[in-house]
Amino acid sequence: AIYSARLAVRQINAAGGIAGHRLALVALDDRGDVELARQAAASLVIDPAVVAVVGHYVSATTSAAESIYAQGGLPLLPMGTSPFSPVDPAGLPVEFQEAYAAATPFDEIAGPFAGPTFDAFGLLREALAVAEESTGDISRASVQEALGGLKYQGLTGEVYQP
Repeated sequence: AIYSARLAVRQINAAGGIAGHRLALVALDDRGDVELARQAAASLVIDPAVVAVVGHYVSATTSAAESIYAQGGLPLLPMGTSPFSPVDPAGLPVEFQEAYAAATPFDEIAGPFAGPTFDAFGLLREALAVAEESTGDISRASVQEALGGLKYQGLTGEVYQP
């Protein structure tokens, strides 16, 4: 998933970012541990530059962190649940698979979360653009508002915030 996230952020920034603003990826690994998930969520909530979260990939860690994000007003795109469920990477477009392989430092192929992660960042890109366009500001509140009802046609199908 991390290589899909890095690929998406690189592509967004290569295309000019969002209204000239470059994105930065903050990646934390909760290792599937509920307590680490809470700690990661708390550290993201206190950073005002973080405007959305894509993760946690395990239902127990998502459950542990989601109330922390909600209290901090930080939008969460939860992986592992529809529309961000794991998919067979063999069904992803060849162009994506090639770009993914080029983004990895190792000889790796995309895993089941590669497509959903890339799609979550595509949806987030759209939300950031809508937020900036409609309010002139990219903040947690404007991104959350922009995500409401927003749909995006991604690699894995139609994507939206559940």
